[in-house]
Amino acid sequence: MFGEIGIHESFKIFSIIGIGSTPITSMYFDKKFMIQKGSVLTVIDNSGANKVCCIQVFSGYRKRYGFIGDSLVVSIKSLRAKRRESSKLKKGDVVKALIVRTKKVKKSFGFQSTIFFENSVILLSRQNKFLGTRVFGLVPSSLRYGKYLKV
Repeated sequence: MFGEIGIHESFKIFSIIGIGSTPITSMYFDKKFMIQKGSVLTVIDNSGANKVCCIQVFSGYRKRYGFIGDSLVVSIKSLRAKRRESSKLKKGDVVKALIVRTKKVKKSFGFQSTIFFENSVILLSRQNKFLGTRVFGLVPSSLRYGKYLKV
């Protein structure tokens, strides 16, 4: 049915879709996929940063876990190799960020639920403007209806 996917992988697919005996909130969706204090995230804009670490979640579930559309305070852990010399950012800088991709699914009534393979952010300035000028990859359409229209 799934080609070369094994039984274990097809069980994960069925549990994501909700087919079978396991509900959608099965052990496959652990707390390890939520963005919280100490989570390492990838940056998907051309600001010059590559990896960041979450310091604090501004909004979200009890200000503890972050999902798509929530803002964070992050510390820069590594820079991209090409933009290292010309970047405005340095390793260890503390900036704001906007979550655009998460591994954890958040159910919403108005939009479709999406699953990504990585946790990603876009870096923001203190005035909540984007530090980069381009975004690499996909961004969910649910961000178009909130505070950040330019995404």
